[in-house]
Amino acid sequence: MSFDRRTTKGRRSEPGRSTERPERVAARITSGYAAVESLGTEPHCPADASAAIARRRSAVAEKLPYGAIDHPTLSLAIKTARGAIWNIGVGIGTRLVGVIGTIVIAHLLKPEVVGEVLVGTALVTTAGTLAQIGFGPYVIAKNAGRDESFHVTVLTVGTAVLAFATLWVFRGPLSSAFEAPAAARYIPALIVGMLLQRIGFVISRIMIRDLQFRQVATGKGIGEGLYPVTAVGLAAAGWGGHALVAAFVVRGAAQAFYYAAVVDRREWLAPCKLSWQHTVSIFRFGIPLWVGSVASYAARNWDNLLVSRYFGPHQLGIYNYAYNLADIPATQVGEHIGDVLLPSFARLDETRRKAALVRATALLALVVFPLAVGLGAISDTLVKVIFDKEWQGVGPALMLLSVLSIARPVGWTISTYLVALSRVHVVTFLEILKLATVLLGIALAGPYGMAWVCVGVGVAFAMHAAVSVAFVHRADGIGVRPLASGMLGPLAACAPMAAAVYAARLGIAALGGSTLLALGAELVTGGLVYVAAALLLAPAQARDFLDLVRRSLSRTVERDAEQALVDPAAAKASGRGAANPD
Repeated sequence: MSFDRRTTKGRRSEPGRSTERPERVAARITSGYAAVESLGTEPHCPADASAAIARRRSAVAEKLPYGAIDHPTLSLAIKTARGAIWNIGVGIGTRLVGVIGTIVIAHLLKPEVVGEVLVGTALVTTAGTLAQIGFGPYVIAKNAGRDESFHVTVLTVGTAVLAFATLWVFRGPLSSAFEAPAAARYIPALIVGMLLQRIGFVISRIMIRDLQFRQVATGKGIGEGLYPVTAVGLAAAGWGGHALVAAFVVRGAAQAFYYAAVVDRREWLAPCKLSWQHTVSIFRFGIPLWVGSVASYAARNWDNLLVSRYFGPHQLGIYNYAYNLADIPATQVGEHIGDVLLPSFARLDETRRKAALVRATALLALVVFPLAVGLGAISDTLVKVIFDKEWQGVGPALMLLSVLSIARPVGWTISTYLVALSRVHVVTFLEILKLATVLLGIALAGPYGMAWVCVGVGVAFAMHAAVSVAFVHRADGIGVRPLASGMLGPLAACAPMAAAVYAARLGIAALGGSTLLALGAELVTGGLVYVAAALLLAPAQARDFLDLVRRSLSRTVERDAEQALVDPAAAKASGRGAANPD
């Protein structure tokens, strides 16, 4: 008989209140629960004793040291943090390789060629997104078994084939509609790559369901790492735009084959009789979420199509380079954290889930805000160093998009929280609102130039974050002040950082230094000033972040405490836990 390790309702965790060593805490938990467990294992224990046992469990929990009962939640937080750290580390590493590849590609291909491939890619990924009707989140949120996972696999492949066949027929007219008729020739190969990505996506959701964050990040890292290597090699060999297309296919294939090799095939491809009940359940869950997913995708990608429509493939290439660089803080940090937050939110009770949202938002701000603002601050120098004259238009767009994108991960985190609560209709509404503001902003700003288009995109993401915060405040009673106060400190710390970067730039220029030297000085100065400013202006978030990192990197304490909880006998035998509390 296993015991219930959930925390007592109404008890809140207060980090730092308990000063006991983890092994002592684990020992006291173990000894307390051991008495309860004996009730259910004695021969004279009646079959209807479950209620009494439950009451005794609660009584034991109330007598445990304050905060000790929160160990299972702490364990989940540590696993989540480790998953986030690994995801972010791999993501930043592969993104760094990707950025280097992007810079090299800019010296090998013209902006208009890149723009044509981008139009084709946007059309193919739009078809793929339309075909993905909430299948991945269903696997995670519903803890889908093998039969349901097989249904998800079949539905994923079937809907993708239908969507891609439709695109194949209309690829010519669609490409011409966005002032890039040459994009049509890239679409067939892009369809192959996207189909592979869809298959890999289903398998990766199964891994996330099982909290296998490291393996997911590794597979993604392999694909993202191979993309720039393939693209640069083939572009140097004279493949032109087809180099980017081939890299797209290689990335999808690498991820799909890696995930398939890591995960037991029976978890996602064990044949079973297709059930109408499972199918209806999947679509009932997925359709509301699908609408929001399509809106979210469109808000992030249809701007490429509109920019091509208004300004042509050449300006699209420049805009996309700026957007991708500005997107690094949001996607490589904010959304990697979002990937591990969904299963973590889903496993917490209501009270802890709310507290976790406030905490996650504050920590996210501490990490993402300086990256976004700092990238905008160094954008002028950065573009001069890494791009040639034909791509210098990236600089102004990068500055605007970086600074204006700081709110984007906030909206993403709240959306993850809402999905964990199965509030997919709310997520759908928020994503549609974001899509409408993005498209409206571009449509209104388009006649006035690229700079105003960037402003319109940034304002749309800020509005999405603000409305998301307002909703969770009204629906769940999560205070706006705790959410805002957790973000204001890191945001305030960005001001002296930006000033220091500008001062370093002026100083190096006055000394006659090179732009490369100026870039190095700006990076070092900005980083040091932000760390000092964060410790001064956001001390609580900084301490929490450092403590969480320390705990996440310390495997021994958490493993020993968890062993004492799960297997007291083994803990005694090894000299830990109840037998050796000190």
